[in-house]
Amino acid sequence: MIRVLVTKKDNSISKIELRGHADYAEEGKDIVCAGVSACFLGALGAIKDEKSVSYSYEKGQGKVEVITELSSYDQTVLDVLYRQLELIATSYPKFIRIKNERN
Repeated sequence: MIRVLVTKKDNSISKIELRGHADYAEEGKDIVCAGVSACFLGALGAIKDEKSVSYSYEKGQGKVEVITELSSYDQTVLDVLYRQLELIATSYPKFIRIKNERN
């Protein structure tokens, strides 16, 4: 199962962490993992001010964390990533779970 931890501060996303594998299908055919990975990597590519975030990504793990105040555009990118992950979790609740916390 993919576990997503979303941390918010003052109603803005300050961190999104991904851990685990969906195990929906065998490696290379797992559409849940592929969808989550595509959304995450797409969001990282869309962030304009790369100095405002730190991020890491490797097989089975990913993290994007806000270091300095984000532009409204970059905050929207994180909001869209969160919404995409929510939609995947709604469609595949046995394979991805999202936990929200306040900082």
